Amino acid sequence: MKEMDKKRPSRGWTIAGFIIKIFFIVLFSLVPNYIPNSWAEFYHEHIYGYVSFIPSSFSNMFHYSLTELVVVAGGIMLLAAFIAFIVLLIVKIVKGGAGRFLVSVIKPVLTIVLVFIILFDLMLGIGYRRRTVYQYLGLAHGEYTYDEYLQVLEWSYNGMVKARQEIGQDYLGVGHSSKSFEENARYASSLIDTVALKYEIPMSVSLIRAKPVAASHYWSMTGIVGMYDPVLAEANINTDYLDITAFPMTVCHEICHAKGLARESDCNLMASIACIHSKDNEFVYAGYYFIFTSLYPVVKEYASQEGELFPDYFSYPEMAPVIRDMNASDAYWDDIHSTPFARFVHDAGNEINNLFLESNGQKGGVATYHVPDNEYVDFYMKYLKDAKNA
Repeated sequence: MKEMDKKRPSRGWTIAGFIIKIFFIVLFSLVPNYIPNSWAEFYHEHIYGYVSFIPSSFSNMFHYSLTELVVVAGGIMLLAAFIAFIVLLIVKIVKGGAGRFLVSVIKPVLTIVLVFIILFDLMLGIGYRRRTVYQYLGLAHGEYTYDEYLQVLEWSYNGMVKARQEIGQDYLGVGHSSKSFEENARYASSLIDTVALKYEIPMSVSLIRAKPVAASHYWSMTGIVGMYDPVLAEANINTDYLDITAFPMTVCHEICHAKGLARESDCNLMASIACIHSKDNEFVYAGYYFIFTSLYPVVKEYASQEGELFPDYFSYPEMAPVIRDMNASDAYWDDIHSTPFARFVHDAGNEINNLFLESNGQKGGVATYHVPDNEYVDFYMKYLKDAKNA
């Protein structure tokens, strides 16, 4: 017994080990919020692509969502481990040695937490400190007249209805994708690469294999349609309802996260720009739809303030297919959230997501998914207006 006691670390060393691990956990938790912007830029321009290649390559080996497997299987194992922990703790309290038992449990837990935080920082956290897509595009917030806002709205409307005319639909007249999930996912990854290169936005060129989530129907209760797992560099997609107005945008959005963009508004801006540059009408439709629905209420309010006559887009014949798609999407979500439990899950999921975003420096939380209206106007005026009029 004496020989074993000699080999066992002293209480002082054990406490020191705890303090060191907790120190680094706190340190690496704060790093993303305080790292210099220039360091974040250098990391994403020269290092991130190599770091992310390893987990993304591993993830790409599997057709199914590893994140979902970890959450489901890990959740069951964690519950079993927690029950075992409580039972053993009670036994140790009764027989003695509870303190040593707690130390033996807490030590590996702290190590796992530390490793997770470091991976989170490398794969997502540092990205919050880099320049925005808006800055990479060299845009400047301009002061635009109502007519200029209306011009951009008209551009997005025309692009949307034109693309919708080329999309197949079911017997109810609702649009649907003509390609498999895998085809759409692979195309989205290459599309983001192409547009990032066109506008010189530093992003990883690794293939990101977006994954369908098997339990998507239940996931829909949270109202979340996509999630990026920074540890596995995996883009997870809700496939319960492949909404033609949103699915291409969702896939592009999550792939943008995996390729190095952390902010939600950046991913939405990049995804919408990528979609409207696509040669695939389904992606084009989703991109213009996102821009049109973002600008529509703003320009309508602008018209009211200026005393201008606002076009009644929803009465136009070519808008009818789009309205059918919108109604089908609304009907799906209304049905999903038709029970008190589902609404509770949705509110809880929204609050958790909000806290996560706030904790990573995205002031406004879930509101940061919204791309400021004038950013689309700025983009149009700088890159598209002259080309359109040429």
